Amino acid sequence: ADRILGAFGSHRPRRMLELGCAEGFLTGKLTGIAGEVVACDLSMHAIERAQQRCRNAVNVQFECVDVRRQLPCGPFDACLASDVLYYLSPREIQGLANRLSERMPVDSILVLANEWNVAYTDLTSPTQSHHLFVESGCWSSLSADDLDLGAGKSHFLGVLRRS
Repeated sequence: ADRILGAFGSHRPRRMLELGCAEGFLTGKLTGIAGEVVACDLSMHAIERAQQRCRNAVNVQFECVDVRRQLPCGPFDACLASDVLYYLSPREIQGLANRLSERMPVDSILVLANEWNVAYTDLTSPTQSHHLFVESGCWSSLSADDLDLGAGKSHFLGVLRRS
């Protein structure tokens, strides 16, 4: 979590979008660095658990959406996509890159964070996701780091800026 939060550097977003919040493990931490957090997930069950976990946070709202098709209303000056993009196809990621660019002004920050295992042969790798965002022409890469965890596992952290 500290590595992911550190990727935002000194940027303190007014309004942040969290894609794939799951049960809210990072959401609560994001509320400490952003004025407002809009956290979304495909699973209503996960959203309910995240709401319970973050029940004391006053600056978060949750939405059950399928990010392959829609996004919460913007604008957002930062976004975190953690452990969600590998479930999307390259084509879905390209669409998401374009939809996000419509909700985020120039110079907004996007952080991609994914645990990865070389055995995940049927999922989209985080390096490919990062490349697809850059390839869209809407995003420029500020950094991309793949931390080796051993045994074929790694943690990818990419930071992009809306261009």
